[in-house]
Amino acid sequence: MATITSHRGSVRGTEGGVESTIEALLQRRQKLAASPAMLRVLEEETPSEEDGRAGKMVVYVTSLQAVRETRDLCHRVVGLLRGHGVGFTLKDVFLHPDYSKELSERMGAEGALPQVFINGKHVGDGPTIVQLNESGRLAPMLAGIEVRVVTHGVHS
Repeated sequence: MATITSHRGSVRGTEGGVESTIEALLQRRQKLAASPAMLRVLEEETPSEEDGRAGKMVVYVTSLQAVRETRDLCHRVVGLLRGHGVGFTLKDVFLHPDYSKELSERMGAEGALPQVFINGKHVGDGPTIVQLNESGRLAPMLAGIEVRVVTHGVHS
């Protein structure tokens, strides 16, 4: 791979670096998806909407690390919602490409991640959720969401 340098000569990266990272992550996703142990972990940690444990909130995120700003915003929103102690269904569009299609259908268009839905209604993307939280307007919206009980790392 060829090195990419700035006009001052400092190294900025390598040609094809992002593409190779994405390819490696896609291969990792395929291996994870095929792992029965990983599927059990995902099923245990992410309650489904059908069984009623998730409450009325769905959060679409990505674990793809190639776009750090998006991944960090997803982590921030998930942490913020967990801090409120509410239950939600976490849908990773990188690990499950069908979720990306589902999200596009729900929104009628593609949007930046993360995206949050409460009671089936689209509330907003990451910056919107952060702003709602900082202004105190998010907590009332979460009032009807099932409480997530955490006891020594066990979610119920």
